[in-house]
Amino acid sequence: MSIEIKTSSPRERLLLRQANRVADQGKLAAAQSLFEALVEEFPESVGGYLGLARLASDEESREDHLRHALTIDSKNEIVLAALEGESIAELINPPEPDEEPEPEVDPEEDVVAVVKSADGHQFEGDEVDGLRCNRCGKPIDAQSAIRTPVGYRCRECIREVEEKYFTATNANYIAAIAVALPLSIIAAFVVAYLLGSIGFFSLIITLFASPTIGTFVATLAFRAAGKNRGRYLPHAMSACIWIGALLALALSFNWIVLAIYAVSASSAAFLRVR
Repeated sequence: MSIEIKTSSPRERLLLRQANRVADQGKLAAAQSLFEALVEEFPESVGGYLGLARLASDEESREDHLRHALTIDSKNEIVLAALEGESIAELINPPEPDEEPEPEVDPEEDVVAVVKSADGHQFEGDEVDGLRCNRCGKPIDAQSAIRTPVGYRCRECIREVEEKYFTATNANYIAAIAVALPLSIIAAFVVAYLLGSIGFFSLIITLFASPTIGTFVATLAFRAAGKNRGRYLPHAMSACIWIGALLALALSFNWIVLAIYAVSASSAAFLRVR
């Protein structure tokens, strides 16, 4: 079974296909070497770390490789499901689900069908006719159902899986903000002082420089947090950028430049730690 996942270059795709072909042939040691060479040449290869996790000899190593893959692609559904204990091979090529037998209902009794979910909750009537979460068994409607590589799941189960990915503690949040806030204030004052009076070209310079500044601030803050991701850490980084921009208004009346800076830099900071 080959791991099919988006790659950044034709060479990466070729190496990934070759490594998986060797693994499929049962040559695990050779496949291990190929996957290690792949991630060395392409450090951002999610497929490479999935391959290493597939061949891992113990659960700790498997989880380490999967968590590393998450730092590259935090929304990768295959990695999230694999962290929950699902087989990587089955996630790539999930088996066809068995048809669920219809509940037997006595036609002579004027009652509604009753189904009990995994947590003991009872659902009646039309609830039974819709989709069901393949993890907890609860009926879900089309609007709230979230499709994953192993089927549809409810938002509650998706959130539980995400909680395993968000490992930041309160101390990590404090450390990240302690780094991001002063850097954001300094950056905003530098932008206001240097670009606030240049004129039209200041808008162009601000537009191109702001994403780099936001990414730099968020990267240092992320390292201060021990590279632990948090559900609200991106929002905290964006808030720090905006606070710095608002304080810088006291130094410069060119609010247009600061507004462009705040929007661009906060968006880049948000995406960096998402």
